[in-house]
Amino acid sequence: MRQDFAQLHDRISDENYTLTRNDYAKLLVGSMLAVNHIQDRIKRDEKAVEGYNLTVIPRLQRIMSETTNDAEADALAKILLND
Repeated sequence: MRQDFAQLHDRISDENYTLTRNDYAKLLVGSMLAVNHIQDRIKRDEKAVEGYNLTVIPRLQRIMSETTNDAEADALAKILLND
């Protein structure tokens, strides 16, 4: 399949070549595979963002609000916690 797409790329690059119905079918399949891959990646990224928003960030904010022994951390906490 990879070779088919490489050959298709070469044919598309040739200005004198007219795409066939089979070429369009290959482009359609390739586009559908690309969309599925992108959607899967988006789902993984959304889960990562959700994890940060639900666990990591709240925990770090809590730690920052409870820790008072570092002036630099206190200043950062005020900015992050909107104090």
